[in-house]
Amino acid sequence: MPDAKKTDVLNQAVLALVFTLAFAIFFAPELSLPLQLVPLGLFAALVFCKALWSDSLLTALTGFFDTDGLLYVIFLSVLMLGASFESSFEEAFEFALLLSICLVLARIYMTLVPIREVLEAFYWSAILSLLIFVPLTFGMLIQSVATLEKFTAFNFHPNLLALQLAAYLCVMVWKLMTGGWFMKVLSGLVGTVCIIVIFLSSSRGALVGIVAGGGFVIGVVLVDAAKRHQKRTFRVSAIVLALLAVLFAVVQNLESTQEVLATVDKILDLSSPGRGLDSGMTGRVDVWQEVLRVLRDGSWLFGHGVRSSDAVWTYEPKIDNSYLVILYDMGVVPLILITRRFVRMLRGATRNYFCAIDDEQKQFHLTCGMFLVVLLVTSIVERSLFAVGNPFSLLAFLFFATPTRSLELQGDRSMLYPQRSGLLQDGSISAPRPNQES
Repeated sequence: MPDAKKTDVLNQAVLALVFTLAFAIFFAPELSLPLQLVPLGLFAALVFCKALWSDSLLTALTGFFDTDGLLYVIFLSVLMLGASFESSFEEAFEFALLLSICLVLARIYMTLVPIREVLEAFYWSAILSLLIFVPLTFGMLIQSVATLEKFTAFNFHPNLLALQLAAYLCVMVWKLMTGGWFMKVLSGLVGTVCIIVIFLSSSRGALVGIVAGGGFVIGVVLVDAAKRHQKRTFRVSAIVLALLAVLFAVVQNLESTQEVLATVDKILDLSSPGRGLDSGMTGRVDVWQEVLRVLRDGSWLFGHGVRSSDAVWTYEPKIDNSYLVILYDMGVVPLILITRRFVRMLRGATRNYFCAIDDEQKQFHLTCGMFLVVLLVTSIVERSLFAVGNPFSLLAFLFFATPTRSLELQGDRSMLYPQRSGLLQDGSISAPRPNQES
């Protein structure tokens, strides 16, 4: 048992390093492809070592022949490679092959490792990444606060940086709910830094994703309270909402409030002609319409090849919409498979929350649901839904590749009896009824 614990700790440490490297590569002056492959190479080595010394290697290999393995790994990889084989974009097949290999590696890894360990590694990676990031950018952060100019740092696009921090915020919320006092303080501080940097980065998409994720958390908790007939929770919620409404009515016309609103407007460019609320999402809507027009030739069925959208849209704004990028690059079937997978995982995580036995289980599934909501919402204006080039996308990729039977429900390392655990064979997550054998 001690050896197993040491192995788990080492596994989490290496995976945290993978996530940290995926973040740190953006500090480089130039973000080259070989540099982007470094964290993926380390992840491949981790998967190889984990599989080599695992007692469940046969289980990992047979995972490819599960229903979701055949559908979401093998069949999806074939579709990606097929769409890219004769693409006019010369590097499409190489990118499709890379993505397929990453999908296979992620599948093997997630067969052997529960998603809770992945979130633990992601949490410590977030701490380490920000311990490096904040000191290096402290002067730039202070300047951004003083001038109210959009915060930019190193090779990070402001929206991409905000996206990473939105994912970090999700795991900080998790540890705020589950950790001891030290973890709560640490997570609270790091979460506050994440919110400040996201705001200064002027990423409206990330902010909307966070609001949607927060709304999901509040809504699920309130529904759960109603199911448990906890009238006190509703009374407290009603009082808080009433007080907030009164407070807003009182302070909305104050001069200080108007100054704050003006500051928010300037940082987020809400009234700017180029980025304002009436700019068609900073010109994105016009690009989306152009993409749909191009796809009328029937290419929406099979796609143009992985990453071919980058070669076509070299000008700004790019196709910053994951759903349209997948449709353009891979075709309609991969789009349906990928979106369906995440949506059903979100539904399963929500069901898990309501059926969970203790608070720790509830908070874990609530965190998974919050992350999935942020992922699905921000993918409307980002290209992160099915990629491996940054920590946020890599975490989502591992979620996607997780086999049904390996999804952790009650803290144990394997769930071998789907009929007992409530795991569904269609790729979603569920939980046992309270009266079921655990």
